[in-house]
Amino acid sequence: MTYRCGWITEMAPDPVPLGTFVRCTLEHPELFQFTCPACGRTLLPYRYNGSPLSGRVDLEGKCACGWEGARTVSGWQLRSQTLRDTLRQDRNRLRRFRICLSARRNLCAGAAMQAPCSHYGPMDGRQG
Repeated sequence: MTYRCGWITEMAPDPVPLGTFVRCTLEHPELFQFTCPACGRTLLPYRYNGSPLSGRVDLEGKCACGWEGARTVSGWQLRSQTLRDTLRQDRNRLRRFRICLSARRNLCAGAAMQAPCSHYGPMDGRQG
């Protein structure tokens, strides 16, 4: 009998930027946070690890009380999809920022260096 695996399944394609990891953890506490078994504080994990076959996810964290370890939870597919969606949103956000920044540089390239650029306002959208 021969078994063949077509691809390795991962929660999200590497690399996952730190900002995406943190944003996902903070915006979805029911999926990516857990309580310390020693003192009851809410922990923000520093690693997600799991298996799509078993559906299990290990959320690894460290508490101020000294406890360090992992909590095993179910729901790999939901957590994986949430992480992938957050990663996709962040990549689109970064892509839009780079396009805007590139357009700003191109329009300002011929402007005199003494005068501030008047083609676009500040990058945060406020009028400058």
